Amino acid sequence: MRKIYTSLFALAAGTCAFAQANHGNLPFESLNRSNSLRFESASVVKGTNLQEKAVLYSEDFESVTTPALPAGMTTTGCSMGYWYTGDEVDANTGGYWPVPSNGSSTFAMINDDADDQDKTEEMLILPAQDFQGQTGMVLKFSAFHDQNYGTGDAIVRVSTDGGSTWTDVLTLPVDAANWQNIVVDLSAYDGNASVTVGFWWNDGGLCGSTTDTNWGTGLAIDNIVMENAVADDLAANWLLPADISTDYAYTMIPMGQARPMGATMRITNQGTNTQADAGFDFDITTGGSSVGTGSEGVTASIASFAADTLTGVSTFTPTATGTYTITGTTTMSATDLDNSNNEASASVEMTDTVWARDFTTFDGGFYNVSSQTNGEGVKIGHLLVATADQDFASIHIGLVNTTAHDGQLMFGELWYYDGNAGSWVFLESTDDHTINNATDGGTILELPLLSPVSVTAGMELLVVAGHYGGATDASDHVRFATAGVSQEGSVIGFTADGSAFQLLSPPAPVVRLVAAPADANVAENGLNVHVGQNYPNPFNGNSTIGYSLENADEVIVEITDLTGKVISVMNEGVKSAGNHTVVINSNGLAAGTYYYSVITSNGKVTKAMNIAK
Repeated sequence: MRKIYTSLFALAAGTCAFAQANHGNLPFESLNRSNSLRFESASVVKGTNLQEKAVLYSEDFESVTTPALPAGMTTTGCSMGYWYTGDEVDANTGGYWPVPSNGSSTFAMINDDADDQDKTEEMLILPAQDFQGQTGMVLKFSAFHDQNYGTGDAIVRVSTDGGSTWTDVLTLPVDAANWQNIVVDLSAYDGNASVTVGFWWNDGGLCGSTTDTNWGTGLAIDNIVMENAVADDLAANWLLPADISTDYAYTMIPMGQARPMGATMRITNQGTNTQADAGFDFDITTGGSSVGTGSEGVTASIASFAADTLTGVSTFTPTATGTYTITGTTTMSATDLDNSNNEASASVEMTDTVWARDFTTFDGGFYNVSSQTNGEGVKIGHLLVATADQDFASIHIGLVNTTAHDGQLMFGELWYYDGNAGSWVFLESTDDHTINNATDGGTILELPLLSPVSVTAGMELLVVAGHYGGATDASDHVRFATAGVSQEGSVIGFTADGSAFQLLSPPAPVVRLVAAPADANVAENGLNVHVGQNYPNPFNGNSTIGYSLENADEVIVEITDLTGKVISVMNEGVKSAGNHTVVINSNGLAAGTYYYSVITSNGKVTKAMNIAK
């Protein structure tokens, strides 16, 4: 059934410049028991009087036998004993805490879902260290702290009396998209004979309470080091394969939207000196060969133990499909005294037709937002910025594998942002699709748009997946798949009443926009033929294609599917100048988008059509 909209606005090309910042006033929503990840920045705590480097303690968890903790580590808290070691698979056993890879095979973690327990005020305690004779001590570690589902704080604590009393030295910043490389100044404890560090976490509940409880995600800790700081040391926290000051980061880009490749890097100054010219260079490779280079647009002055995010764009634009890897390396005029932490990389795939921001492998699901009553419908998807004119024909939507949503309806929609009006404007929808989990579950479905949509360079697009709700306990709601994480403010949707929202702690919904094949809607000028839109369209049964010739010519009509596979060929023979028609039939063809081409001696003209069954 075609959905009816009460108000549709005419498409005005060129009315929308890049509008990423314009969505900041949308209300935030959180997910209902689906993995959700937030994109924020790391931070550090700064002290003074830091000197040369000597490692006093180091633990990377690689030599432990999981799930045991290393010798000397202890735990305390309300539940006790629930810190354990493992990898990303172990972290996400419950399906709601997809910890990204940090290049390590083992890390320490605590997670409510691991053993189906509600945990509060849990602390992982390191062996006590002797700081006598030491100056400028720092604690370095990696952490993944998403604070999702109402999870409470994660705090670094220090004790100098064997754990009888504790001092909070850092409340961890939240970054649900990335592992953070964090540095904490411990120089206040220089010369102390016993310094104990603990990582404290609360799932958002109250210890000992049977009513004030919460079910949060978790905290992961890795690569712990206590050492003297060095003078000059820049570290790369993470890298995104785009200049996010002017664009979004994508995982797949259709060749029709190829653009100069850029990068964004988060850099932490882990040394004691301010670096007045911190920056980064990046190299672009594909198939093992370097194809382009770039650097940050403007260097930054980064104080000791502070961090900043820099962006840059290259002059290289991909000309072929394939995977392109961008590797960034921190730069400064001073000699970096620790080159082991200077690089970060990310990849993007150039495709024929698919435009995506997810990471393909399903790691969770989405069915509603917290402000709505279960039973109501919702739409959710990604922002995309067009850099070229192009036609789009369908939407890819990932579905979780569950029989709970069998028989439910789902659909896709495409919108664009009207910068003049300051609002979203509907462009086109797919037809409703009835879910058959036996064939649809755990897959990415392609739903054709009812009519292909032509977008123009500069338009900000929103591609969404939607459902109509269902049972008031949400037991039968459509579960859209998520895969990886996205940037804060870049996952947007609409509640049942049509209100727009941006998703708090956004996962990456598997919702993709798919372009029409490159030869669709070829310009007709000079080809001796003018081709009309088939009628009716969409159709089930017969549909008529009208065309006109300026001069007599031999005519062939060809039908292809979205992949370019030839479905049928009709040789019309030599036709005289003037108007002609040909009737096509949908018998034996599945519902979806197809293309018809009228071919003459001068070339061919291709248009899209939709079969509805």
